[in-house]
Amino acid sequence: MNSYIIKTFADLSKSQQRQAAIVFVDGFYLYLKALTKDRDKLIRLFMDTFSPEHVLVCLHHEEVVGVVGYATQQGRVHLYDRKVMIRELGWLRGSVMFMLMDRSQTLAAEQCYIESLTTAEDARGKGVATALINHILHAVHKKEFILEVFDTNHEAIRLYERLGFEVYHSKAKRFFRKKAGYQACHSMRKHHISMQS
Repeated sequence: MNSYIIKTFADLSKSQQRQAAIVFVDGFYLYLKALTKDRDKLIRLFMDTFSPEHVLVCLHHEEVVGVVGYATQQGRVHLYDRKVMIRELGWLRGSVMFMLMDRSQTLAAEQCYIESLTTAEDARGKGVATALINHILHAVHKKEFILEVFDTNHEAIRLYERLGFEVYHSKAKRFFRKKAGYQACHSMRKHHISMQS
């Protein structure tokens, strides 16, 4: 088994914070390139949005190999700043994207929403995502954990099912399916059997 260390974004060095942003942008580039194809702009933009306490990273030999975020009523994963978005994307695109992205998930007191899970390409299939999800399941004391995944992400769906998540809702993508790269978004959840203090 690999020896992974999980830390909050706040506990990283500046170099590791940049590594986390690179892993995030590379993992979601297919979707993020709609904002801009300039990878460096995306890295700067998202590095500034990570919540210090609600974004976790997986380290292997001090290198960032995975990123995940979790939201509760007490905090969000991404903290968007309109000025930063305008600086990186321009006035019009930055303003529109701020309005679209600066929405928080409505959660009940005992819910945790897991999002933004990605791993470095050379670390995929090595237990990084499992380590990050398991960390949240054990460290965040909530009764229900929820997440969303695209229907085309078969590996992630299998992982979540192995970890005890079940699909409870699917929402079909009505427009631009080919461009979006998926047909539906599945909502999955896992109920935590016992909450330890």
